[in-house]
This record gives sequence, structure tokens and C-alpha cells, in this order.
Amino acid sequence: MTVGYGLKIYNKDNKVVIDTDESVTMAFIKKDSGTLSWSSGTTLIGSSFSAAGDSSHYQSSSGIYTYSYRAKPYPNYSAGGQILPGDFLLVHIPVSGFIGRFFRPSYVSTIDNSPHLASTIPTSETLKWEIIAATSYKDNMTTYQSEVWNGVYGLNLYNSSGPDTAGAGGVDSGANLMFSSVNHYAMQIVATGLWTDLSTYTFTGEIHETTVTIDSTDDHYVLIPGTACYTGSDFLGNYAWKIGYEFLYDYGTSTLEKIKVQMLRQYQLGTKQSWGTNSSPFGGAPAPWMIVKTRS
Repeated sequence: MTVGYGLKIYNKDNKVVIDTDESVTMAFIKKDSGTLSWSSGTTLIGSSFSAAGDSSHYQSSSGIYTYSYRAKPYPNYSAGGQILPGDFLLVHIPVSGFIGRFFRPSYVSTIDNSPHLASTIPTSETLKWEIIAATSYKDNMTTYQSEVWNGVYGLNLYNSSGPDTAGAGGVDSGANLMFSSVNHYAMQIVATGLWTDLSTYTFTGEIHETTVTIDSTDDHYVLIPGTACYTGSDFLGNYAWKIGYEFLYDYGTSTLEKIKVQMLRQYQLGTKQSWGTNSSPFGGAPAPWMIVKTRS
């Protein structure tokens, strides 16, 4: 590293997580956000599913708690136009339940081909959504120059070239800025991985899910692109194929205890089966899953 500028940060596994000498470092910025009420405009796609072993997160006493799967079209951008399947959509649900994208089988005629979300949250609830994009810090220098780049508070990390004073009035243009604690929007990645890591095929019937402990009242969002959910039936009964996330709150509180990242089939009584394949159900490169905590 050049003396005077630059910083390299390692995690506990000795992997570099920040290197200000990298040629490209990106920041996430919020493009849009809003809410989506589950009280109207939903289509029932599966009912009478049991929470089974997770019942304590849905009710205070032991017993069978049942919920339904419903689908609803993606929300619209604030400026108009529906959010597209490939957009970087993050969703937060405020109560225990599943969330993912609805995958429309060819035999389902009650739902059109437009992108839909699928969830088990009660119809009295409202979810939150955000659209984010990766961009370099310098792309937003003009807007935030006076309030962000004054160097009074926070931490700015530059590459080995140091601050660029070619901006208007000799003010740092941000062209060499790699990280800033005073950027107008920050996203903390809590956990991430590949869906195919959950789906290695075996004959032992283990469940393909991983549990991420949260224990926080902060809003946590999950990445929707790459998820899928639909319901069906076979000789064992009705089931839901799920590639998505199950939020589990401490009952009666706003504390999110954990999020289960699931790639499995679950029957009405709560029995789970593995996905049964080691290939990506979406084709091409393996799709990622991600849990984030957003700060503004």
C-alpha cells in the first residue's frame, strides 16, 4: 500500500473484504422503496399448511397453527411501471412467514404471467420493499458534494491515488474514493450464498435449508430474484415447493429471531423433503440468496 493512503481489511478467515487499491469498488444506493399491503389483490394458491415445529413463532401456546399461501403482483415503482423480475428487489415482512417469488405452473390459469410475490403473511399485514443498484461513489458526487465530501465527519477510504481535487472549486471529486461511512445510503450484508449449495442430491432425505440467526428488531430484507414458490399435490397430499425465506419472529414481539433459507418441498402437515437435485432450477449460473440489513 502507498504510504499516506489506502486500507486493506481482512475477515477472520484471512479473506480480503475491503481493499482500497482495487480498480473497481462499488457502493449500493437505494433507487426506490415502498410498501405493499397484503389485504387486497392477493390470490389464494394454497391453504391449511401447518407451522409444525415452528409453531411457537406463530402462536404463544402449543398446538397446530395453519396458514395460507397467497400471491400478489409485484409493486409498482413510485414513478409508475411494475418492478421487473430482474430488478434488484429486496423485501421485508413484519411477522413470521414465508416470502419469495411465485412461480406460475402452466396449469394455473387464475394468475397471469406478470411477476408475483408469494407469501404466507396474514392479509392484515403490509410488507416493505426496496430497489437498490450498484454504482460507483463518484456517480453521485455532484448531488452530495457539499454535505458528504466536506471531510468533517466520518471515514473516507481512497485508493493509492488519494483524494482527487479536480472537482469544482478544488473540492474532492470522489473519483478515487472507494468507501465512505457518510454515503447517503448503506447496506449491510448479513448472510449470502448460492441456492445450489442447499440442494446437493443425496438419498438420505435431509432437509435443504440453512438457518441464519438474527435476534434483532432492525428491519432485515431478503433478495427476491432467484426465488420461486408454487403449490401442488401428490399421493402424500398438498405441498408447497419453496425456494425462498422464512422469517421467524419471537411471538408477540418485533424481534426477528432467525431467517430460514429454504430450498425444499413442504407438505400441509409440516413434513419437509429435499429439493432432490444439485442443479440450478433457473438454468445458467447458480442464483445467489442474500439477507441484508439496510441503514439510511
